[in-house]
Amino acid sequence: MSRDMARKFADQEILPTLKENERQEKFDPGIIKKMASQGLLAPHMPEEHGGMGTFV
Repeated sequence: MSRDMARKFADQEILPTLKENERQEKFDPGIIKKMASQGLLAPHMPEEHGGMGTFV
């Protein structure tokens, strides 16, 4: 996983709604599914097991 990939995800998926979600004290569980589909939850896992095969 590259920092650029993680930054792009945060910029596009998290930051646009962050302040409003914090104000309302809400969390969008769909963000976890999006993170998983991009390999952002377990980057250290081997690719054959759904990870990215890298170390953070």
